[in-house]
Amino acid sequence: MVEAGETYEKDGIKLKIVEVFPYISGTKRRSMLLAYKIYYKDYESPTAHIDMKMTDDINEKISETIQHFMATHKHLLGLK
Repeated sequence: MVEAGETYEKDGIKLKIVEVFPYISGTKRRSMLLAYKIYYKDYESPTAHIDMKMTDDINEKISETIQHFMATHKHLLGLK
């Protein structure tokens, strides 16, 4: 299981897990809510969240999140 403080890096983008909140959903599935921040050059993102099942692959979820950031970072940072 993932823990707070873990850092993942891909293509110069760091994703740091800030908090892990395990819970059981209304449909009785074991899930967790991950709070994270992205660090890119001198940019630090606000805290955001990933909601996932306990059985999901954390590396896949983090890779998807970083890919999404890479696709939108110019817009988010006001770059051309």
